Amino acid sequence: MLKFLIEAGLLYNLSNIRHGKEYERYIPHLLFLISERAFSKGASFNAKEIVKFIKQKSTRYPVRRSFETLLGKKVIKNLHLNLPPCDNCRAERLTEEQKFCHQCGNQLVTQSVFEACMSIPIDELPITKLQKKNIKKQIGLKTLEDILSISDPATELRKADYIGEKRSEQIYKAVIYLKEEFLS
Repeated sequence: MLKFLIEAGLLYNLSNIRHGKEYERYIPHLLFLISERAFSKGASFNAKEIVKFIKQKSTRYPVRRSFETLLGKKVIKNLHLNLPPCDNCRAERLTEEQKFCHQCGNQLVTQSVFEACMSIPIDELPITKLQKKNIKKQIGLKTLEDILSISDPATELRKADYIGEKRSEQIYKAVIYLKEEFLS
């Protein structure tokens, strides 16, 4: 989503900052905010107030948000895991507790099996110890879920030392193979 907003010109990517952990920073295109009266109180348009708000000094440290502060405990409590569709006919599940496909009758992967698959550590991948260490330490990926949840895993894996373009693609293919073997 962020890449789309940057491409559309609604966001600008600023340089990353480090405070124990690396944070990505973005700034919105102010014209769109002004046109939507994001800086105005009520229906009025006060140019002096808008300029004053835009010129104010930004905070030094990024706000550290957690899921609870963003979504609320009630919303988090009601979140459910999206389980994979039927391996045979690709039909979506009707409920999380569903054990058999409602279209073809094949047995479905249970939630515990899927969670177990996603929690497989990177140490089980067929790569060198040094590459495993670098992926965990330099990128912070520890499980299959971490790799599969990235929008472009091959590019992200290349950030680690000793992993180039071909090797990152091989690692990603190994992750996909391991996931499919585990779930079949």
